Amino acid sequence: MARLDLLGETDTAELVHFELQSTNDPNMPLRMAEYALAIYKQFRRFAWQFVLYVGEPKLRMSPKLLGPNVLFRYELVDIRQINGNELLHSHALGSNILAILGQVNNPQQTAREVLVRIAQSPPEQRAVALSQFMLISGLRGLENFVKKEAQRMPILTDILDHKVIGPAFNDGRLSIIRRQITHRFGQIPDWVEARLQTLSRDEVEPLADRILDAQRLQDLFEPQ
Repeated sequence: MARLDLLGETDTAELVHFELQSTNDPNMPLRMAEYALAIYKQFRRFAWQFVLYVGEPKLRMSPKLLGPNVLFRYELVDIRQINGNELLHSHALGSNILAILGQVNNPQQTAREVLVRIAQSPPEQRAVALSQFMLISGLRGLENFVKKEAQRMPILTDILDHKVIGPAFNDGRLSIIRRQITHRFGQIPDWVEARLQTLSRDEVEPLADRILDAQRLQDLFEPQ
């Protein structure tokens, strides 16, 4: 099956497919149609499909694919239409992390509260959650702010500086970046993977920002 972000089943045995999208991909309707057929091919059931747009530019994608005798639709939601405070007060850490992308009155204060939630989470979750939040905050231009705030929290600074956890933290961020590159450009070539393997922690941060604007893979690694 094609690589999906999330496919699950409800209590009523309905399949639900979610995709997170950070760019206005003109091929999104085609991709979702391909996902729909791949799901049907394996399970002989169609899924309810949702795309959650988390990018900074205005949403310009279409939620449908039209053609002669063809009409395919999926739900397309701009996360800025969602109340970020509700996500922040959720008991799910993943929802807390996404709060920064929704409607919030004070993005920086929201970022601080999310960092507190991450610091209070179980130790085995903190490194991955922090790497996800630092990457997601970059979609709103807050990555440097989040990094500085995290460095003020001893429990999170330990993650960044720990000899074992630190590299794992960096690997977690690279994993998310790989998913973004795949979404934007398709399968990752060997030369790109080789470059990713050589990146230091300081080099990963600007790369995450460049993914949003790069027109080709080479742009990710050219000097700015």
